[in-house]
Amino acid sequence: MRRRVDAILVWKFNRFARDRQVSVTYKHMLKKSGVDVISINEPVDDSPAGQMLSGIIEVVDEFYSANLGQDISRGMREAATQGYFVASTAPYGYRRSKVVTDSNRVRYTLAKNAKEARTVITIFERLSQGVGLKALCQELSTAGIQTRSGKPFTTTGLHKIVTNEAYTGTLV
Repeated sequence: MRRRVDAILVWKFNRFARDRQVSVTYKHMLKKSGVDVISINEPVDDSPAGQMLSGIIEVVDEFYSANLGQDISRGMREAATQGYFVASTAPYGYRRSKVVTDSNRVRYTLAKNAKEARTVITIFERLSQGVGLKALCQELSTAGIQTRSGKPFTTTGLHKIVTNEAYTGTLV
């Protein structure tokens, strides 16, 4: 039987995997099947020196990825501490509001979306009155109230709303 793939080309090895263990595992599996993983910008061969260089590249890439993740998390925490909203999509009932441009970076806070906010208030009021999520979905559908995407609310969608800390004034 003829192989359909002889090689996988990647720009750099970190495009193949960011975790060294994952990289080693999948490269080994592919190699056993006769498929090479070739980096366009980090050429290595199958010699012992090439294998060592490949391992060093994987370790450095894994460190860079982990370090970058920490830096991003720290930046997001700092922005939230300063009252900025860091996610791309505002929770239902809110909209992102441009506040300031800080060091060439636009910062956002949450502002009320009046129409959606009325729906959120209704959701919390009806639930506090003992109406269940399923019945509330039906009530909203009967009233013609839909999600942003124009679809009926689901119990999962309502659950996400009522458990979202943004409605308690907490930025996460």
